[in-house]
Amino acid sequence: MTQPPPSDPRRELSPASLRDRHPRPSATPPTPMAAIPPRSVPPRSPGRPTPHWSELNWLQRGVVLLEALMVSGSSSGSAARSPRRSEAPAEKRPERRPEKRSEARPSVPTPQTPPPPVLPKPTKVTAPPPLSDIPSDPQPAGSHLVQRRSGPPLPVQILRTSIVGVGLGAIVGTIMLAFDPSLRQPAASSGVAVDRVAQATAARLGTTQNGGNGASNTNAVNAVPESPLKRRSDALQNKLQALVTKRAGNVSPRIAVVDLDTGDFASWNDTQASIAASVIKIPILVAFFQEVDAGRIRLDEQLVMKKELVAAEAGVMQYRPVGTKFSALETVTQMIIISDNTATNMAIDRLGGAAKLNQRFREWGLEHTVIQNLLPDLAGTNTTSARDMAVLMGLLHRGELVSLRSRDRLLNILQNTKGRSLLPRPLGPDAIIAHKTGTLAKLLGDAGMVDLPNGRRYAIATLMHRPPNDGRAGDLIRETSALTYRHFVSLTPFPR
Repeated sequence: MTQPPPSDPRRELSPASLRDRHPRPSATPPTPMAAIPPRSVPPRSPGRPTPHWSELNWLQRGVVLLEALMVSGSSSGSAARSPRRSEAPAEKRPERRPEKRSEARPSVPTPQTPPPPVLPKPTKVTAPPPLSDIPSDPQPAGSHLVQRRSGPPLPVQILRTSIVGVGLGAIVGTIMLAFDPSLRQPAASSGVAVDRVAQATAARLGTTQNGGNGASNTNAVNAVPESPLKRRSDALQNKLQALVTKRAGNVSPRIAVVDLDTGDFASWNDTQASIAASVIKIPILVAFFQEVDAGRIRLDEQLVMKKELVAAEAGVMQYRPVGTKFSALETVTQMIIISDNTATNMAIDRLGGAAKLNQRFREWGLEHTVIQNLLPDLAGTNTTSARDMAVLMGLLHRGELVSLRSRDRLLNILQNTKGRSLLPRPLGPDAIIAHKTGTLAKLLGDAGMVDLPNGRRYAIATLMHRPPNDGRAGDLIRETSALTYRHFVSLTPFPR
């Protein structure tokens, strides 16, 4: 059997062979693209119903979605540009329905695609309006030149200003106190005492304010405190007179005793001027604490020991180098407890000198208390009297010269006096005495204030003029102290 000749593979794959094997079916030649009219969607008539989504093809659906997005974007922009205008209801636009294809148009096979899923309606999102588009509140003409700032309420501003003012005042006051110690004035414990001190200060200056106009009145009368001695106690007076008559001898006594609660007193030559010796240091101590109360002296103030103030006889400061500094409180304490004469002179110098102190003593009603010379005053030129010392103790008891705090300090210093061989010796163990002694060859003295357990308080001043260093003067002082102590112990307890 004859085999057919092998076919040429190039012939089989040529276009001619393919056309011979698979002839193209006869069909109408395709219409050029330029000849195809564009599809348009005719306007929808008002009466025509809106077609359902499923009735639209994919092209119509795309057109509907594009229109929805355009409408959403335009409405958002208009809302952002005018946020305060009331939005008018949107005008309904006529829906565009797809136009039916013309019958004369050749049918082109359309690929069948499944309907896309139903998309949710896009949410209209309104963008916040820009700050430049927000209209401001109407303002009066020219108000744009002033920018108003919102601040705290007026009461809060006033409170803040007050706090700042108080703080600044405290700072300035602290600075002033640091540079001017005289401004430091301690609070007085007694209003009466402060008033007395103020009156005495005004009297020393010799001027008073007349009607607040600054005019001075040089004829002002110095107010002298009322004497604490009221009436004589016959019982105590008879005892004292009997003692002096029996025991005085060559001693010339000056004695004053007063009940500080009732004002009853007994005396012997109490108004006669006497040599003061170191008893003069009691009124100097009182004057010192008056200046402390007035704020003109500080307790911790440093006093310099000058050469002209160094004194011999009593005391230990004389052995320190010239120029040594002592606090003011230490100085007056040494003046009393060991009767330091150098400390006394330093106190007199700090208080302004003897003349000013003498003026102050007269204002207190002390008629015979005078400083003539600095200590030790061996000649006995400085004077006082037994009544002056009793009056001074009575004024301290009433709190009329110094504040209560200063009085407590003053009495505490007097209670620590080292010499206790005169007035304190015959007292009972429960008695408390604040006193100061004075000794010269021709005078022996002791004066102070005594507190008893029964509540009684009395002042006693004894100044004994004697022959040089006569010991009987000391005996008479001790006997007078014992007699007075027994008298007040026997009295009815005084309520406190």
